[in-house]
Amino acid sequence: MSERKHWSVKNFQKLRPALGQYTSPVVTELMESVEGMEGSDLSLLEIAVFFTPEPIGLAHVYQRGPYANPDMHKQRLEGARDRGWLENRADSSYGPSQKGLDFYTQVAAAYYAKLDEVESIAAGQLEKIDAALSIVVKTARESTQVMHKPALVLTMKEPLPDDASGLRKVQLYSEQMLAFRDDAHVASWSPYKLEGIVWESLSDIWEETAGTPTEMAEKRPFRGYDEKDYASAFAALVEREWTAEADGRYIITDEGRKIREKAEKLTNQYYDSAWEGLSEADEQELEKLFKLLLDKHEPEPVPA
Repeated sequence: MSERKHWSVKNFQKLRPALGQYTSPVVTELMESVEGMEGSDLSLLEIAVFFTPEPIGLAHVYQRGPYANPDMHKQRLEGARDRGWLENRADSSYGPSQKGLDFYTQVAAAYYAKLDEVESIAAGQLEKIDAALSIVVKTARESTQVMHKPALVLTMKEPLPDDASGLRKVQLYSEQMLAFRDDAHVASWSPYKLEGIVWESLSDIWEETAGTPTEMAEKRPFRGYDEKDYASAFAALVEREWTAEADGRYIITDEGRKIREKAEKLTNQYYDSAWEGLSEADEQELEKLFKLLLDKHEPEPVPA
């Protein structure tokens, strides 16, 4: 990714905690006010609401999170149903129950009300950010370099009323672009026909952030895989000759490095294509305004 484009990914990611400092307490309070809600229930309920009237199934959830264990996704869907937030549709699919729909409507209303009351940068500055990002998102949506865009499709199902606040638009456009980058990266490694756990293991070995199945399991317990699963993933990488074992650890081979770096280059190329609708001058102005926005909402440091 060129330096000019690299700013956007990091800053879109920074916007999450910057705005989350206002909205997360509201959502947490509502979740804690009801009985029988697990951490994943709200996210699954959101997906189900967004796709209504179309039902959702395991494929909808797995496509958005291809690095996690499908069995975990399945168990979470079944759990959300058993707790009453989802209900069965035909062919092992799900939709929001009335209880779930009512609760999600309450959460969404409280979330956006809190976001809309946040004092931000000048309205004109927010309008400029929104106008530029709307062009970038439109270009991403129409991209022919990334044909399969499940993450972007999902985020674009979130409603955006005509009278939405400037800050709400910035938040949603930023999430849509992060989703598009996720799609771009999956598109970069999909031709190799392997599971997400195998690709993510290669990435960690390449980045030297993990070198054994034990380290992978300890680093990513939220994926729902155990040490045995990662051992199988590592074995698959050795079979492809992308990694090799040395002194009890796994290291990337020249071929593996070539494959992983090619995917990174393609990811950046695909993601950068969404920015072709902006001139360099327009993007530079957007970068400056976005930094101004982040500075305005920089979260307070957590006490040691």
